[in-house]
Order: sequence, then C-alpha cells, then structure tokens
Amino acid sequence: MESVASSRFHINPASALSQATQSTPCTWLGPAFGALITLINLLAKAESNKNGMRQLEERCLNFLTIIQNEGETMLPDDKTRLCSGAQSTIQGILDRMTPWCLMSRIKLFVKQDELAGIIQQCHLEISDCLNKLQITSHLEIHRWQSAFEDNQRIDNEYMIEYLGDLRNKQEILMNNQLQQTAAVNQILTVMQENLPSHVSATAERGLESNLYNLLQSSRSLLPNMNLKRGEVRRTSNYAVNGTSRTDVWEGCYLNEEKVAIRVLRAVYATPKTLKRFKVEAEIWRRVFEADKGEHILTIYGFCQSDGEYPYTVSPWMSNGTLTDYLNEYPEVDHRYILKGIAEGIKLLHSMSVVHGDIKGFDIAISPDGRPLLSNFGFTRLEEEIMSYFDVSSGSTLNQESLRWCPAELCKSGGKRTMASDVYAFSMTVLELMTHKEPWASVHLAPQVILKVCQGETPSRPTDPVVVERGLDDTLWALLEKCWCMNMHKRLTMKEIASCL
Repeated sequence: MESVASSRFHINPASALSQATQSTPCTWLGPAFGALITLINLLAKAESNKNGMRQLEERCLNFLTIIQNEGETMLPDDKTRLCSGAQSTIQGILDRMTPWCLMSRIKLFVKQDELAGIIQQCHLEISDCLNKLQITSHLEIHRWQSAFEDNQRIDNEYMIEYLGDLRNKQEILMNNQLQQTAAVNQILTVMQENLPSHVSATAERGLESNLYNLLQSSRSLLPNMNLKRGEVRRTSNYAVNGTSRTDVWEGCYLNEEKVAIRVLRAVYATPKTLKRFKVEAEIWRRVFEADKGEHILTIYGFCQSDGEYPYTVSPWMSNGTLTDYLNEYPEVDHRYILKGIAEGIKLLHSMSVVHGDIKGFDIAISPDGRPLLSNFGFTRLEEEIMSYFDVSSGSTLNQESLRWCPAELCKSGGKRTMASDVYAFSMTVLELMTHKEPWASVHLAPQVILKVCQGETPSRPTDPVVVERGLDDTLWALLEKCWCMNMHKRLTMKEIASCL
C-alpha cells in the first residue's frame, strides 16, 4: 500500500534501464552492464530508502560510464581487466543488496539505519574499485559523499511521513514482522523518537495515533518511559483530585486516550529525581510485562519537563477508587474484589516489589469492575528522594495512611516490607467489608498509631450486612493472622491468596 507521501520519493526503473542499455555500445563491457540491469530491477523493488537506492543506482551507472571511457583506448587485455573489476564490483553490490530489496517496508523501517550503512558500504566498494584500477575521479567521489547524507535525511522524512499517515494504520498493525517482540520495540522506538514535540492539540497528529494503536495491539509500553516529546498533555485547567502530597490532573496520552496525570508535589524535578524515576520505570515495565494490566494499574511513564514537579501517567479510571466504587455500587461482589486485590499484591511480591501504601484510595476500579493496585512504590519513592517529614503526625508516615500502618513502621528507621503490605492488606479488607476506614471509631488517625503500637487490634464488626458481604469467621481468622504485632508471624500473600 503506497501512502500519499511516497509520490515524492520514487525510482523510475524504466528510465534507469534505458540509460543503462543506451550506454552499452561496446561489447567488451557487456557483462558488467548486464549485472547493472539486474541490479536496477532489484533496487526498484525496495520499499524504503528510495532516494538512497536511486543514488546508488545512478552511481553504478556513472561508474560503468567512467570505466567505459577509460577503456576506449586500451588494449584488449586491459579492457578485460577493467571489465572484470567492474563486473565484480556490481555483482558484489547486487549480492549485498538482494536481501534488503526483498524485505517488507516495515522491516526496512526498523532497520533503516543499518540499510543506510549497507548503501554507504556499496558506495565505498565503487570507490575502492576505482582506486584499484588506478582510475581517479575526485569530482565523482565528492559528489556521492555530499549527496548521501541529504538522501538519508529525505528517506527518513518519508519513513516518518508514512508512519504518521492514518491511511497506513492497518498495514502497520497487520505486518507479520511486528509479530516479533524485538521488531515491535524497534519500530516503537523509531516512532516515539520522531514524535513532534510541543505540537498543539488541534494539529495533525497521525504519528501519535498510529503509535498508540500499535502499542494497544502489541500490548506494549513506550520504549522510553521518560515522556519528554509531548506524549502526554494536560487537558484540565486545574487538579481534579489529589492528596496532601499529590494532585491529579486530567490528560491526553498520544492524542488518543484520557489519562490521569499524578503530580508529586513532595518532589521537585531535578537530575536526582530523573535518575530515580528511570530506575522506577524499569520496575513499572517489569510489572506490566508480568501483569498486562490485569491486577495492577499500568503506569505509562513519567514526565519532569512540564512544570516544577514531576508526574506519572496512568489510564483514567472512570469508576474512580475502591472507596468511590463502593459508595456508588454498595451491592458489588465484595469477595471478587477481595480476591483481585490479593492477586495483585501476590504478583508484586513474587517480583520482590513492595507496594508500600495499600488502602482503598490506592486501588482503582477498571471499567469492567476489576480492582487495580495503583501508585505502588510511590510513597517509598517520595520518602527516599525528599526524606519527607509529615509535621502533622511527627513522622515520615503519610498522615492519610496511618490507619493502615503496622507498628514497625512507626519506629525510627522502620522500612516498608512485604509484611507491612500484608498488614495494610488486612486493613483494606476491613475497609472493603465495612465501607468505612479501619479503626472507624477512633476519631484521630495518630491515636490509631498509639493503639497499634500498644498491641491493640481492630474490633470485629457486628453489623449483619458486613457478614453478608463476606466477613465470616474464616475471613476474620485470616485477618487476625495478617495484622499480628510480630511481622515475621504474618501470613504471606501467597498463603493468603490460596485461602480465598
């Protein structure tokens, strides 16, 4: 399928063949011109780097013309030597270019730089042959070198124009070459690196659209999760949600999908945070590859070039958080949600990843009602970068998360662990079943910490509706094994999931 863009980049094989045949009045150079005609027909089949191909074709023709002119006054043996060298060079170029000219357009796009290197090597072989035959043509040598980079640039422009043409969407998505993960990543890299930075929302953004659709069909993330080429833009004029540490804005990802932009107001955008975010991004990618958005909210990437605070980007969840969802749909299947939360934490722990802040507010609900763990590792990230100190609670703990925190986190040097995740999970289950925050009868959150550090545990709810939702004797006994004071005696998430 030809895009409209391709009309500017076209080899005319008929014209080239005509020139080649008209340039063979002498029989002694016939074998070399025969190889050239085969090469011209081959180059005409190439679906990429057309300007580079045309330049190579023209140089091969000029090369044989130089050989022919040089041999006009030579003896037969010298003509044979010239013809042999010329034919060997053209045949070598033919052999080198054959596999490339038979590749699909998309595969050539993936290997565009490598192909440009191959074409350049063919030019060098012609120069080397001229030198060996002691034929010097400085004008000819400098002419191809000065044109080579221009043709490479134009061929790259064609590639980007093709990839950004919405009419080529199906060919891009259906190409067999893109059934291979490595090839997908390569073409995604090409597309992302050529995104038009800082383009207005009303401009033609076909490259973003085709890139987005390829990401969706291949179930991939962008190769570079540092979103600095306009991959995302804010669409709301102010924050629509947030906490004491974060603001949530509405945004648009690749001009196609509504997303949540989570601004971390406890962290300033600095080289230090950039380095730290790059480390976190690799964890986000590993988690996505293992989960594919089934139990854990996907993180598309981060940005710290849009304002003084960095932010992360995730799909917009219209159902909101678990808290929002329970208020809207109180009759939902609570056991189903419980199992989904457990599976998500189990997956993180199987990858040695600690969530660090499990609670209803940090669980999103997908459009089809699945619980998705969100913001994993963010609390630890904020604390490590900023050594955040919450003056309202007198600790590095987030005031809004105190009701879900185990005693060990209240001690100096306390670290978030898988065991602290298990404790927070048990409190989240209590939140899920009661539709209230844990320790709901305790008015002030810091008082909860005092009780927890003294070894107290939540009282069992007696409301019949809580039992109907699933908080029976078996589940209560399970929760008691999750919030015990001794962190080493708590169940693992694998054990918990097997009991549900």
